[in-house]
Amino acid sequence: MSKQFYNELFSQLFPEEWMAFMKARVLERVGTPLIEVFAENQAEVIKVMNDAPPFDKFCDLMERDYFPVPDFWIENDVDEEMEFLFQEIPINPLIEAWQLHEEPHQLMLGLLAVKVLAGELDEAEKCGDDCDLTALYALACNDLYRIDFRRLKTVSKCAPLPLKHLPLALAVSEKSTGNIWIDMDYENYGSTGVSWSVKNVRLVTKLWHEANAMMDKVVELTLWLKADLRRMREMSVLWRKAAIL
Repeated sequence: MSKQFYNELFSQLFPEEWMAFMKARVLERVGTPLIEVFAENQAEVIKVMNDAPPFDKFCDLMERDYFPVPDFWIENDVDEEMEFLFQEIPINPLIEAWQLHEEPHQLMLGLLAVKVLAGELDEAEKCGDDCDLTALYALACNDLYRIDFRRLKTVSKCAPLPLKHLPLALAVSEKSTGNIWIDMDYENYGSTGVSWSVKNVRLVTKLWHEANAMMDKVVELTLWLKADLRRMREMSVLWRKAAIL
């Protein structure tokens, strides 16, 4: 990505801030506002246009207007690595962001409950020191592991909130929501394969808001479960209705 492309992207995503930067640079070099000098000093103005707003300003504005960019991306030297940095839009997987900045247990207990029902934890995890996890195993019905996901979605439609969110919690747990903010594989950490463009930034922003809404529902299910772990039995009953016989 050239500085010219960076400028074009900046100007399209943040037109007011880009124009303010350029006017300030022209004023600094020529001494008069942009519009007044353009006709008489066009070559100088074009030279100024090759300047670019600071990279940290771009990152701040991205978080303000669209979505947060990951720290590993911000910390790079943009002058030396612009081609590399702007090959594709980077993201920080939302589950990791929750674990770093929110209360992890608010999210993770609900996902653990799904893994318990699905029989996906190994023996070390089953025998761990987590009292809540031990209680979930004691309350779960161990013959409910294999289910039909489409059937689970169907039977969950009639369930009360927030139990209705059980299929979503399963999809989040298995990284099968169809949303890159949740499904990203850690082997491809931060890599979306989505090129930088205004259209794609808006698409990724839309997915960002949708992913946060999904996570809020999983948290709602988790808090409901944490308030009374005996509710794991209700989850088990719903899970049984979707069991593959």
